[in-house]
Amino acid sequence: MSPEAKHDIILGEQFIYHCGEIMSRIIEEIRSSADEFSSLPFWSWNDRLEPGELRRQIRDMKRLNMGGFFMHARGGLITEYMSDEWFECINACIDEAEKLGMQSWAD
Repeated sequence: MSPEAKHDIILGEQFIYHCGEIMSRIIEEIRSSADEFSSLPFWSWNDRLEPGELRRQIRDMKRLNMGGFFMHARGGLITEYMSDEWFECINACIDEAEKLGMQSWAD
C-alpha cells in the first residue's frame, strides 16, 4: 500500500472517530433535555371521567416519555363540564402530573 493510501486511511479513521464523538455528544444532549422537548398530547376527554382511570392514563403517558398533556373536553363527554366532578378530575390530573414531573394544561 502506498504511503498516500495509508495516510488517507488514517485520516478516514480519525474522521469517523471524531464523528462518533460528536454524535455521542448530540445523543447525550437530546437525552438530557428530553423532558424539555417531549410530546404534550392534546388529550381529548369524551366519556365519563374517573380520577383513578385518568391517573392510570397519565402514568402510561409518562412511561411513553410524554412530558405532559392538554386536558380537552370533547363531544360525548358524560361528566358534566365545569361541575364539581369535573374539577375533581382536573385536580387529580394536576396532582398526578406533579408527582411524575409532567406538565398539565387545561383547555
